[in-house]
Amino acid sequence: IGNPLGLKGTVTSGIISALRPDLYGTPYNQFIQVDAAINHGNSGGPLFNVKGEVIGINNQIFSESATSGSIGLGFAIPSNDVAFMLDQIRQYGRPHLGWLGLKIQTVNADMSEALKIPMQSGAIVAEVTPGSPADEAGLKVGDIIQAFADEHLIDYRVLNRAVSMAIGKTILLSIWTVGGEDKVIPVTVKEWPQEIWESY
Repeated sequence: IGNPLGLKGTVTSGIISALRPDLYGTPYNQFIQVDAAINHGNSGGPLFNVKGEVIGINNQIFSESATSGSIGLGFAIPSNDVAFMLDQIRQYGRPHLGWLGLKIQTVNADMSEALKIPMQSGAIVAEVTPGSPADEAGLKVGDIIQAFADEHLIDYRVLNRAVSMAIGKTILLSIWTVGGEDKVIPVTVKEWPQEIWESY
């Protein structure tokens, strides 16, 4: 439901065609992909399920050009994500998110072959911030995080999202190290440093 082009109360319908598409390599977002038209001006409107429950907030259109209108794919932010952020803002006046101090990316088949590693899943550590929880725990660039809290890691965004909501908690990371060892490393999640947060 939305108000595109100055018109009131327009409604489109369709199906959810995908969950958690990797859109522009966004490290946290898990959009709902929907084939119902999201017209220009509909962003911010609700995405309902057949029970009339709000399951998302319409966010953007992915199309070949800015003049394509609703021709393309629509994406909505899951309502649980919106509720979490609103709660954070109410409590702290800003997002209050967990931080490990590392950048990771999903291991794919090509990467696995190039690095001569035995797995084609998990998340490879691309950068470790000095003095961060990840650095203090001994994680190194090139280490591969295979699982956390007994959950096998298929998509790196799953770990990012879990960490963002785990300030003060210690999580166990199952690591395949650069040296070829399997290790379980405890890491305590800290809050994003304000100076880093403000730079984003």
